[in-house]
Amino acid sequence: QEGSNSAAARNLGLRNARGRWVVFYEPNAMPTPASLRGHLISQISSPKSHAIAGPTYTQPDLVNNSFRRLVEKQPIVYGHNQMIHDRVYSGSTFPNSNVSIERKHLVAADGFDENMPTGIEEAEIGYRLDKQLQIKVKYNRDLYCETNQVYDVDDFLKRQSVQGWSCHYMWRKHNDASFIHGDADTPPHDMFFLALRLEVEQNEHRIRTVVS
Repeated sequence: QEGSNSAAARNLGLRNARGRWVVFYEPNAMPTPASLRGHLISQISSPKSHAIAGPTYTQPDLVNNSFRRLVEKQPIVYGHNQMIHDRVYSGSTFPNSNVSIERKHLVAADGFDENMPTGIEEAEIGYRLDKQLQIKVKYNRDLYCETNQVYDVDDFLKRQSVQGWSCHYMWRKHNDASFIHGDADTPPHDMFFLALRLEVEQNEHRIRTVVS
């Protein structure tokens, strides 16, 4: 898939999937042996068809500095740090990894938008799933996976810069900024970090200068 993005990769997987449910993981994520079975059990036992998300942890041997420990404890990269087990959240919290959903819902929503930049495509399809089909995101803390993706401060600044300027793509498409301000299903703590993304967008040049 040279020259394409993660939304295109997800759609390719979706087109080739043959099961009732699909599960997405990011490239650096490694599910535990029981993770897929856990997703299946959670989906079957859920009284309503939702996306089901689990946490993503950094491999323990890579949590070796103060910034990495902060990442593991606060939702600055992985939002599960503040999510509550068995609670249902708004669709815009749809994560980019460790999430399962019925394939038919993604097909009904016309898949991931390949015009969205990497890093925002999952929130955008979650937004559509919520608005069009009332599909939300249910959190299950037992469905964890590990990642060997390592963020240092510079990596984090670059990530926030990309996500900051990506937010306007959703506003342009949907003419709706509610995904920024949040709703009753989204914890206020998460709203702080969404606001931080906008702050990054407004100061993109300065931050890029700092990073470089």
